[in-house]
Amino acid sequence: MSKSKLKSNSFQTEIPASISSLYNLIGVLTRAQKRDFKKDTRFWNYSKSGKYLVLFDMVNSFINKGKDLESLTAHLIQSAKFGKLSQLTSLARYLLTRILESVRNRQEVSPETNRLLNMIQSINFLFYKGLFGECEQLINDAKKLANNLDKSTYLLELSIWERRLYVTTGRPLKELGKRLREIADEEQVIMRNLQVFFDINTLSNDLFLNIKEGSPISDVTEAKIAGLMAQNEDELLNNLPLRAKFWYYNSLFHYYENRHKMQKPALESDDKMVNLRLALECLEKIFGLSESEGKLIASEEPSLFNSFIDNYISLCFRLSEFSRVERFEKKILVSENEIQYYRSSVYHRLSHMLIQNEFREAGDFVTEIELFNRLPLFENRIEESRMIVLRYYSGLVFFVLEDFKKASEWYGLILDGTRTKSNPMLLISIELQQIVSLFELGAYKKKPSRPLDNFLGKLRRNKKLIDFYSKLIQAMKNVFEPKIPEIPGELESQNELLRNLLKENRIFASYFGPVVAWLEARVNHTTVVSEIVKYQN
Repeated sequence: MSKSKLKSNSFQTEIPASISSLYNLIGVLTRAQKRDFKKDTRFWNYSKSGKYLVLFDMVNSFINKGKDLESLTAHLIQSAKFGKLSQLTSLARYLLTRILESVRNRQEVSPETNRLLNMIQSINFLFYKGLFGECEQLINDAKKLANNLDKSTYLLELSIWERRLYVTTGRPLKELGKRLREIADEEQVIMRNLQVFFDINTLSNDLFLNIKEGSPISDVTEAKIAGLMAQNEDELLNNLPLRAKFWYYNSLFHYYENRHKMQKPALESDDKMVNLRLALECLEKIFGLSESEGKLIASEEPSLFNSFIDNYISLCFRLSEFSRVERFEKKILVSENEIQYYRSSVYHRLSHMLIQNEFREAGDFVTEIELFNRLPLFENRIEESRMIVLRYYSGLVFFVLEDFKKASEWYGLILDGTRTKSNPMLLISIELQQIVSLFELGAYKKKPSRPLDNFLGKLRRNKKLIDFYSKLIQAMKNVFEPKIPEIPGELESQNELLRNLLKENRIFASYFGPVVAWLEARVNHTTVVSEIVKYQN
C-alpha cells in the first residue's frame, strides 16, 4: 500500500498500490496497445473477465478526462461493481499483470532485447523438456543476438545454460573437457567486460551527480578521468566493450560540463566556453558511434539516446551553434524520424526562444510548422511530460503576445487531456493562465471572479493552497472585479508585493512570472511582453 491518503465525505483510506500502478500503466499505453489488450481479452473464458474489462474501461475513462488518481480511487471504492476493497485491489493487481503480458507480446520499444528475453525463456522450457538439440541451437542464436546488443549479463546466463547442457547430454569426455574450458575462458572475458562497463558507468553517474549537486569533482574521480585521458584513445576504444564506449564519452561530457560550471572568472582573452565546446565534441562522438557499430544499441535504448539528443541540442543553443542544430534537424527529417524532431528539436527551439524573449519569432515558428495540428499525431509516442511542456510553451508564447484565443486553445489541450505525470505547480500555473485567457475573451461577464473562487476552493480541498497562491489569486480578483470606488495605489502595492515574492523564490518566478506580468501590464497599461522582459532584465 502506498502512503498517499484519499479523503472523501464518508471515508478515509490509503490508495492501494495496485490501483496506483494500474492508473500509471494505463496512462502511458498507446491507443494501439489498449486496442491490442482488448483483443486479447476475447480469449479469456472465465467469469471474472467482464469485471476486468469494466475496471480497465473505468480507469481509462478517468485518465482520458484528466481526472486524478484520488478521484478514480474514490469512485472505484464507492462503486458496488467490484466488491470489497480487498477484492478491488486483487482485480487491479491481476489486470496489471495481464496488461503487461499483452504489451510484452507486442513490444514497441527495444524489440530485439525483448526477443532475447523470450529466447532465454524458451531455452529454459526446451531444457527441462529434454529437447536438447533445439535448446543448443537456440542458445547459439541467443548468444549471437546478445553479442550484437552487448548484453553481457545475458551472455553470462546463456553461458551457464550451455555449461548445463554439455554436462547433461553426455558428450564424449574429450569434447566435454575442451568445450567447458572454452566456456570458462569466454566467461572470463564476459566478467572483464562487465567490470569495465560497471567502472565507466559508475564514473559517468558520479560526474552527473557532481553537476546536479553543484559539488566539485573529487580527487579520486579526477584521477580516473586523468587515467583514461592519458591513454591513446583509439587503443582505449578498441579494448572497451561497445556499450562502455558510449559511457566513456558520456563521462567526458559530464566532466567538461562540470569543469565549465566550476571554472573561475576567466580573463577577457580566454574562451569562457572552451569546456562546453569539448563537451559538445563528446556528444558528437556518441552520435558517430550510434550511426556505425552502435546503431542497434541506439535503436534499442530510445530513452538513453533521447537524453543524448536533448543534451546535444540544448548545448548547441547555449553555444549559439545554430548551424549544427539545422544539420541535425535535416538528418532527423531525412531519416523520417518526425517524433524525434518534435520531441527534441522543436522543444529546445521553443525553450531557447522563450529564454531569449523572442516571443514573436516563437509565435511565427509555432504557426509555420503547424504545431497545433501536428502534435496530436504523436500522442502517446512522445512521453506525456514532454508533450505537456511542448503545449505549455506554445500556449505561453501566445499568452505573452496577448493572443488569448490561441493561448486558451493550447492550455485547453493540456487541461482536458491526460496528465498523470505532470508537474503539479506547472498545472496550477496553466490553470491560472487559462482563467486569465478566458477572462480576456469575455467568458466571465456575469460573475468574473467565480472561476477564481472555484479554483481557490479546489486548492484548499486538495491541500495545495499556500500563502503565495492566495495573494496571487486575490490580486487577480481585484483586476477581474475592480473595487468601486477604487483605492488609490492598492493594485500597484499588490503587484509590488508579488514581484518581490518572485524575486525571493526563483521557482515561483519560473512558473507564475507570466501571470504577474499580465497583472503588471493591466495596472501599468503596458503589454505583457514589455513586463516579462522587464522582469528578466
